[in-house]
Amino acid sequence: MRQINKEKIGDRIAELRREKNLSQVEFANAMGVSLSSVSLWEQNKREPRLPLRDALCDFFNVDMNYLTGKSDVKNAFQSRGVMIKMYNLEDAKLDDEYIVDTMILPELFAVDKDCFAEMIEKSNVTKFGIMDDSVVILKETAALFNNTTQLFEIDGDYVLKRVTKSGSTVYLEDDNGKLEYSNRNDLKPIAKCALVFNME
Repeated sequence: MRQINKEKIGDRIAELRREKNLSQVEFANAMGVSLSSVSLWEQNKREPRLPLRDALCDFFNVDMNYLTGKSDVKNAFQSRGVMIKMYNLEDAKLDDEYIVDTMILPELFAVDKDCFAEMIEKSNVTKFGIMDDSVVILKETAALFNNTTQLFEIDGDYVLKRVTKSGSTVYLEDDNGKLEYSNRNDLKPIAKCALVFNME
């Protein structure tokens, strides 16, 4: 079995930490490890265990091969694709001042610039496959789609609901039940779900 280059791991951790403008103390707190652990990693005297390496890759948004020095490409999956804006659904705003991050989706997902991402901390549609702490990719649209989870603005809040249509009646459903709308003009769809990344 090939030995991992310890110097590279420590060098990469130090480099990535500095790129995030974090002190060793701030970084240790963010990762839930001791300051001495961080110091030993960066001095190449110790290396993080495998579960921590996975957490480091997630924290820095890099591939394992980059972290361990086997590649100079930080994130091969993101080398080509479409950059989209990410919001937090709790903020109930899609204005640029509410952007919490950006993400690049590889071309294979076939999304376009009309798409945006929402961080779902507490899902109200778990029975439709969107769990807590998910990231949902949504495509802007004012249309209603049958048997689709969509984002609506209701009473000033943005909420995800499952849409079903029966004749002229529209039903919006979530984990708490189903609402009936006989007048579609009462509904304000914002977007429909295109992809879901359940983080757990």
